[in-house]
Amino acid sequence: MQGPEYKDIQQLEELVKAMQWENVSFVPDERNIIAIDQEISTEWLQTLESV
Repeated sequence: MQGPEYKDIQQLEELVKAMQWENVSFVPDERNIIAIDQEISTEWLQTLESV
């Protein structure tokens, strides 16, 4: 199973805005950069949901 690919941080920021997670500040770090080239991990989504 392959998820969508996000080529850069801006696309991830736009995704967050599109989903109206207005209180989430996206801070690029090593883990997030890895996720850009792969599918967004369940852990990353759970982190957003727990904010």
